[in-house]
Amino acid sequence: MRILGFIGIFLLFVFVMIGLLISLHEANWKGVAIAAIMIAFLVFCTRVLWRGRRLEREGRTDNPADDWGNRSVSSFLANQVAKSPEGRILVAGSGVSLLLAILTYVSPATLALRDARVGGAIALYMVWPLLAFLLYMQICGPDYRSSMYKRIAMLLLMCGPLYIIYK
Repeated sequence: MRILGFIGIFLLFVFVMIGLLISLHEANWKGVAIAAIMIAFLVFCTRVLWRGRRLEREGRTDNPADDWGNRSVSSFLANQVAKSPEGRILVAGSGVSLLLAILTYVSPATLALRDARVGGAIALYMVWPLLAFLLYMQICGPDYRSSMYKRIAMLLLMCGPLYIIYK
């Protein structure tokens, strides 16, 4: 499972590097800043995956329910995110966000977007799942116990892009 994470990070890194080169070529400094932030995020994710690999090799992962902060990312995703109501909201909202990004790219008129907002909407929909995952860890952690407050917070968080684009 971890190898899929490394492959995904590598593919995202290639995608971000292409965006960085295009932004540099067009002297789009906002694009350069966003690409730099994404590269920093990918480096962070790579370090977390590598740390999880090391922790599993050292044998410190005998009971995955004890401490999610010292677990591998694959174990965290499979055992915590996929099985909690808040995590399911995160996964469903991320899927909807990516679907809206594709729909905005293919047919922006379907979502009643003006031409000036299409590029920003696509970028927001594509980046939102990553930001939402970080905020999921902030809202639900460190104990990751389910509560109504956390579910409502995750629902509002996943509706964030729609509010930002259509306000």
